[in-house]
Amino acid sequence: MGKSLNNTSVAMADEVGYGKVLWPSVLLFIYILLPEILAVGFETFLFLCFLLFVAIWWIASREKFPADIPHFIGPLGLILFVGLLGVEGHEGYDVAKDVWYVTNAALSMIVGYVLMLNMRDLSRFFRVFVIASTIIAIFYLRPFVMYPWLLDLNFSVLRKLSGGGPMAPCVALGVLLAARMGGIRLFEKSTCLFYLAVALCSAAVILTYSRTELVMVSLFALTVFGWVQFTSRRRVVLLIAGMASLVVIGMSLPVAQEIGWNATLIDKALYSLQEMRVMNYVSLASINEHWRGYETLRALYTYSLGTPLQYLIGGGFGTNVDLGFFINLGGERMRFAPILHNGYMYLLVKTGMVGLFFYLLLLYRVTRRGTLLSFSQRMDVKYCGRLIVGLSLSFVATTFVIAGMFNKSGMLTASLLLGALLAYGSISEKEAAWKRV
Repeated sequence: MGKSLNNTSVAMADEVGYGKVLWPSVLLFIYILLPEILAVGFETFLFLCFLLFVAIWWIASREKFPADIPHFIGPLGLILFVGLLGVEGHEGYDVAKDVWYVTNAALSMIVGYVLMLNMRDLSRFFRVFVIASTIIAIFYLRPFVMYPWLLDLNFSVLRKLSGGGPMAPCVALGVLLAARMGGIRLFEKSTCLFYLAVALCSAAVILTYSRTELVMVSLFALTVFGWVQFTSRRRVVLLIAGMASLVVIGMSLPVAQEIGWNATLIDKALYSLQEMRVMNYVSLASINEHWRGYETLRALYTYSLGTPLQYLIGGGFGTNVDLGFFINLGGERMRFAPILHNGYMYLLVKTGMVGLFFYLLLLYRVTRRGTLLSFSQRMDVKYCGRLIVGLSLSFVATTFVIAGMFNKSGMLTASLLLGALLAYGSISEKEAAWKRV
């Protein structure tokens, strides 16, 4: 462990054998697989144990702490602070859950960062990540191989049976694409293993019937291929304006019919923006068809009931959104929702405009960091930067529909990878500085 939080460059690390340690690979493998096997709370416990050990070592060794960690994790810490300002009068259990959602995002990023500081090898990190994700994909695909008739079922039924499917294979496709474009060899002896991983992860993503995962894969492709870049203010403004226009148009288009249980994946994909539309709901049927939009409406109503101070800092952790009636959510009958699909509304209600600003600041910092790295002459660093941008945009998109970073389990692998890529960017810069000396 005495090789973790130091400033040794990649080249120097190879010379002294730093890259030969195995425990970072083992921990990474466990952290990716564990949420698919056990409750995610156990993963949080392991995060805390590992980081506690790192903190004790760091204090004892008097090593210089990486400056990047506060820069990127700081906004999440500030969100946590703002959320705790208004907890008085709220149920302790609800407060604890909100603290967990925010803390888990920070923990996963820090763990990814520390693992990369010890591993110092992007190829090996990618290889372990892909192997673990492919194993998850195999377990997800196994029922389809054993019972082929499942493929004849309606996709809505399949999603209920599968619970939505794993997210790791989706993120692994981004890793595989970046590795391919960046010339990063994952499997030295055989390229067949690379294409097998691509095939299995792709099949798992397709058979999850998840619009969110398809959007994420598309964003990875757009950024890794360099089709979406933030290299100039003009390009950024045009991109934001174009995306905003698509969202407005998509929400404004008339709907020919309601989307029922027998709808196809294409129907649901075309209906996605309609589902998030905020409007006056006249029946339970329309509420069910536009559940995310209804949640947003109720969140805005809850936010509007606050004081001027609460407009700034929110109602605090433990604030729940009154849905207006009892409904079965996640197997539990409830009226007051502690978490929302729309993570931006979740932050607005609990941490106000200040908390929302800090989250957007985090996404901006990550995107800017990835953009700067994408200018590197080193292919591995260049595509590391592009993948960082892809992950950032994925969090921007998924925060609308599955709470993004605040999703308690689904986006943990993405946060873990993001922390590792940020660490690798820092390592590569120190290596360049060391070579100049």
